[in-house]
Amino acid sequence: MEKDAIKKLTPLKAVRKFCLWCSLDQFHEVKLCPTVKCPLHPLRLGKGIKGRGISVLKTILRKCCDCSGVDRMSDEIKNCWATDCSLFLFRFGKRPRTGNTKKRIPNLAGLRALAEWRAKKGLAGTSKINSTEVNH
Repeated sequence: MEKDAIKKLTPLKAVRKFCLWCSLDQFHEVKLCPTVKCPLHPLRLGKGIKGRGISVLKTILRKCCDCSGVDRMSDEIKNCWATDCSLFLFRFGKRPRTGNTKKRIPNLAGLRALAEWRAKKGLAGTSKINSTEVNH
């Protein structure tokens, strides 16, 4: 999948896409789906069900467990080979990380100023932060 497609794909859209795939892209067949035991059945029309307490992400996880033949999260789901499945990104029951995932780098100048301020005030826990101590 392309990055733009991943960002626009919501869990409900992924369920709708999966149901269309399952019914050979026949919208009418999705609406009349007879597989009521499928975990995705209540969400097949791409709409959430308010008031029923159905978590779309947990429902996707249940469907992935069903597809893998396991009862709960396992290596079968982690090592899923169906990368072209619309549910693949949500198979852990969580949203995938998108965008910038870089770790935050602490503001060293701010830390130095804080340490100096604490030292002037005589507060406990002061530590010296010198440029020689911090190496990159």
